[in-house]
Amino acid sequence: MDIEWTVEDVSTFMAEALRGDLAEGVNGEELLFRWSGREVQLPIDSERVQASLDLLRSMETVGETALVAPRCYEMLVREEGRLGGSLVRRANIDIYDPDSGIRYVLSKPTNEYILFLLHSASDLGSVRVLVRPTPGSLRIDGSFDEPPVDAFEGLRRVLRGFLTLQVFSDRDRPKAELERFSQAFLFNISFNLDTALVPQRHIEELLRPGRIARLRRGRVVELEPPRRHYIADLLYHYQLAVGTDNPLLEFVSYYHVAEHFFEEIFSDELIANVRDRLTSPDFSYKRKKDISGLIKQVSRAVQLRNESIVFSEIEALRLTLKKHVKLDGLIASLKEYDDTLVEYYKTNKVIFSGGEPVNIEGEEEDLIYKHLSSRIYKTRNSVVHSKESDRSKYMPYRDDRHLVKEVPLLRFIAEQIILSTSTEIP
Repeated sequence: MDIEWTVEDVSTFMAEALRGDLAEGVNGEELLFRWSGREVQLPIDSERVQASLDLLRSMETVGETALVAPRCYEMLVREEGRLGGSLVRRANIDIYDPDSGIRYVLSKPTNEYILFLLHSASDLGSVRVLVRPTPGSLRIDGSFDEPPVDAFEGLRRVLRGFLTLQVFSDRDRPKAELERFSQAFLFNISFNLDTALVPQRHIEELLRPGRIARLRRGRVVELEPPRRHYIADLLYHYQLAVGTDNPLLEFVSYYHVAEHFFEEIFSDELIANVRDRLTSPDFSYKRKKDISGLIKQVSRAVQLRNESIVFSEIEALRLTLKKHVKLDGLIASLKEYDDTLVEYYKTNKVIFSGGEPVNIEGEEEDLIYKHLSSRIYKTRNSVVHSKESDRSKYMPYRDDRHLVKEVPLLRFIAEQIILSTSTEIP
């Protein structure tokens, strides 16, 4: 791997990730962290850091999140679908197979992988997004039975949600072979322990929670009592989205927030249009032509299918966005979260769904809402409908790197809808 960092660079980025300050150590050139006046000391062993840097340089990257050498393979995984806490993280699995000469370790990242994460995060913005500044997440000095022995261990403890599968071989093997061993072991975990361990293939998936945390209050002492009441059904969908790391479930749950109002808003719009037509000075209920035109207008808007009224969902989405979403607020939220996203939506289609580009900063609001609803609706259809014959079909994990780009857009839209439909507490 091409990495030009020095030990000093590593020390600086470790301090940034841990929100600490560097100071000269008492043992030679050893560096210490002093933390918010609490004198928390986390030594950085220069020789250990240099050895990890040298080993990392000898490794190759596979995709965006895996490291490989002739005798080792380390990939980032996430656990899904476990209620009541993580099973495999508590287990800290370490299994050796003497027949194949393969050792499987499922645990927090190695030192080399921590450096890889720091380097990847620094290239994409800030290493701080790796560590969520939530209550207790940075209290290394008081949150554990024993203090960390060094900065690597300190980072390992606060990198919540980071789990790697490490495959070690007694002899040199091709990377494709090591990858097959890793996939086989993940299946064994899922089959025997009834928990889904899936590869996290894209760096963007790792950085999203940290980016959101930067925008909001990250400490309990900063929280204030609520000033508004919200529609309960919307909160259920929103909380489901916030509580998962799965981009598909996030996207669909945020979409359900908007979908809640589709029938009501579409019906209100149709009633308003019919009322306008009936009260227009050029309309007469005595003229067959006028009545026929009104019937056609309603027929184009709704259809009767299996004794149920069916309306245009994409039109209902457009009307919902137009009523509840302020474009300037949406732009501001997107730029604060990631200043490249607005330009990304302007110049890129959604590859797996064909969702069209949308210039959210354009001058024609009606056109923006039209393109915005089209992009979201096509992506929703691709995610929900996955027939073999579908050309625009979402494939889990393969297309996650593209879907995660759409999640912030829908999250900020959902939040605006929740706020727009809330009421002040008396």
